[in-house]
Amino acid sequence: MAMPKYSEVRALPTLLNMPIDDSMTAAAILVDGAQDTGSESEVKHAIRVIDELRAASVAKSHSAELSYFAANAWGALRAIRHRGKPSEWQWRQPEIEQGLLALRTAANSEGFAALPRGRRTQILTNMGSLLNTIGRPLDAIAAYDEALRHFPNFGMAMVNRAVALKTLADAHYNTDQSAVLLHAAFYSIIQAPREHLEPGAYESSQEHAHRIATRLPLGFISKPLSIPPANLGRSKRERDYRRWALRNRLFLNPLVVLGDATLGAKDTLNLPSLVTGIHDGPGLVGMFTQIKQEYVTARFLAWEGSDEDHRPHFSDRQTHLTDTLDYAVYGLAIEKLKIAFRMAYSILDKCAFFLNKYHSLGLEDQDVTLGRVWFVKGNFKKGLNPMVVDTPNLPLRGLFWLARDVYDPQTFRDSLELDSRDLKDLRNHLEHKYLKVHDFLLPDASSLSGLRDQYAKSVLRESLEAKTMTILRLACSAVTCLSLGVHREERRRAKERGSEAIVPPMFLPTIQDRSKT
Repeated sequence: MAMPKYSEVRALPTLLNMPIDDSMTAAAILVDGAQDTGSESEVKHAIRVIDELRAASVAKSHSAELSYFAANAWGALRAIRHRGKPSEWQWRQPEIEQGLLALRTAANSEGFAALPRGRRTQILTNMGSLLNTIGRPLDAIAAYDEALRHFPNFGMAMVNRAVALKTLADAHYNTDQSAVLLHAAFYSIIQAPREHLEPGAYESSQEHAHRIATRLPLGFISKPLSIPPANLGRSKRERDYRRWALRNRLFLNPLVVLGDATLGAKDTLNLPSLVTGIHDGPGLVGMFTQIKQEYVTARFLAWEGSDEDHRPHFSDRQTHLTDTLDYAVYGLAIEKLKIAFRMAYSILDKCAFFLNKYHSLGLEDQDVTLGRVWFVKGNFKKGLNPMVVDTPNLPLRGLFWLARDVYDPQTFRDSLELDSRDLKDLRNHLEHKYLKVHDFLLPDASSLSGLRDQYAKSVLRESLEAKTMTILRLACSAVTCLSLGVHREERRRAKERGSEAIVPPMFLPTIQDRSKT
């Protein structure tokens, strides 16, 4: 049977009356054809038709693929409306929001695993590209790496991963680490097979590789990077902890994107050099130092709390707890997980507190949250604050979009992180209500009134561990965006001051490990 033409599919009032396989083929043709026309109305029609199909009762794998088609259509609409125009730097674009939401819906759906590996890889690759576009290269690289786990040596994922590595390198204040990231980007490009590359992608990637090569010494770029293993600690326990943090990319260090390379197993990220008023103290530096300390503490508590060897601790002896017969679990390890979750979540608002002071946004301290800080005086009704929003600061843009991943109905209409409502609800119960953790839950505890705890929010231990890891990754990304965003802003301010401005230096020493108690 011949493949229908775009004009034939476009003439159909609906795709609902066709066999599902024919509908899927027609949907793909509709999106590709609408994109080729460059017409906003044609793309919007394709979105409407696909949304109609998504709302129908279709197989889960079909639903996941339709979400992928929808994301492509929103990407086409974004290109038509914004590419090459001043609006391209608008931070809040509904086309990005809808595209990212559709891709996450596809990747998190039950039907994702049933898709062909090529389609799964395309979904994850496109997700990475959107994340990099909005200023979150760390999260983008994680998406590309997941794509490559599904389909090793998939050329588009490797090339786009290189673009994200370059984005991260360009935003970094540390020139040595930037060089390592650029080196990794160069080899990600030259090792990418031409097979599976989209039209024009090979030529574009070679231009990227050439530009990267001109920025690095010939002796450095001419051979693969050889990184000697770093010392991960004195004891087996410390080494296990650092390997766990490295494996989960939880170090405050952009080099964690290099995978198992132990060069990334140190928390090297700090603030870049700051220029402050002559009578100002090092308050911003102290604030960032405290944020960093709280993060590394939360990370360690999460590791201890999720340790597979859940042996009783002496602090839990003779506490005389009552068994409510619903398989709830208690002990120091569980409380460490809870503390880690709460600490990591609070870091998000502390990043906002830093932004309020650094950019002199004028919010009252009690009104500062990561959701509110983007608005004039923290008031949603007054609109987004032009002092920060829509400025050409890509890492700060990434922090703005990360804020959208933390659901707040007063701030943003929808959450882009599909489980963020659960994160917010979990935090609310931990801070203000009552959370109960179980090794397993009864199938229907509500039918057993004697075992139902009407006041508690019940979660499985494994669910608490997973959500703690999610909020830790968000906190790690937020702190990284904050640091790199300050670097971008300091460069802008330096240019504004001019080369003749006199800036007396003040050097602050590093706190020695032996002084930490």
